[in-house]
Amino acid sequence: MAKPEPLDLVSWEKEVHSKAKKLAKEIEEGFRIKYDAFFVEIPGPQKFKELKVKDWEVARLYGILHAIREVRKKIKSACEFWLRYKDNPKQFVEDYPEYEEEVKKFVFLEDLSSTFWYDWSAFDYEEYHKWLFKLAFKDVMEKDKK
Repeated sequence: MAKPEPLDLVSWEKEVHSKAKKLAKEIEEGFRIKYDAFFVEIPGPQKFKELKVKDWEVARLYGILHAIREVRKKIKSACEFWLRYKDNPKQFVEDYPEYEEEVKKFVFLEDLSSTFWYDWSAFDYEEYHKWLFKLAFKDVMEKDKK
């Protein structure tokens, strides 16, 4: 199992962007017609094939860059969700009433029949935090499905 590390999308993005720029430069240089004093070199069919493969690789790398940027937005949204509700279960239930029954499981009271069941002195914040974190990052926290 790999050692857990802090999220670092910036260096991954820079690495992919650098590879894409390098390949794009190779493609650009490959299509240039080279002039010498008495000789003109035009890329042949094999060179065009090689350049086309590199062109597809550049497109793939830029697709990866786009995915990294989208993943960053999703992670930011999940972090904001976690930070907004981690110490505010009442607000969480108001914003997401479909989770009220789940949140009630973290209250230490026997009688939860009243409409105002929140007794925050009898609330298990530690377990709520774990549950909310798993909810916020559920796609990451789920075990890999094979």
